Order: sequence, then structure tokens, then C-alpha cells
Amino acid sequence: MKALYNSFANLFFLLGGCFLISPLLLYRFIHSDYDWYIWVINGPYPFSHLGSGPFQILAGVLFLSIAVLFLVTGLLFRISAKNVELD
Repeated sequence: MKALYNSFANLFFLLGGCFLISPLLLYRFIHSDYDWYIWVINGPYPFSHLGSGPFQILAGVLFLSIAVLFLVTGLLFRISAKNVELD
């Protein structure tokens, strides 16, 4: 059971780390080149709003919130694995 909890903890830490760097990747995706930026904001709905600052901030905060949720969940699994070890 301890190995399963540790596996879940590692998975959630990995996902949390990915979501932690995702706002930077999103910014780089949008602003890598002026022609690319124009192509992105002329696309369909989710992409057309990526040019606005509030939408980028909202997306960044959303990604960071998900990252914190995953990291806390991973920490809880790690604590649970230690408690299983003590029982």
C-alpha cells in the first residue's frame, strides 16, 4: 500500500510541476513571434482571446491554482504513505 501511495504522490508532484511551468509555456506559445501572435489571435474562440491581458492572467492563475492543488494532493499522499508505514 505504501508503494501505491508513493506512486500517486510522485504522479501528482509531476503533474503539479508541469502545471507550475505552464503559464510560462503559454506566454512563450503566444508571444514567440509577432506573426505567430497575429495568427493565434485570429483563430477560433479560445485562441482569439489569448491576445488580451485579462484572459492571459486568468489562464495563468488557473494553471497555478491547479498546480497548487496537485502539489498539495501529492503532499497528502506522501504523508499518508508515511502513516501507513507507522501502522
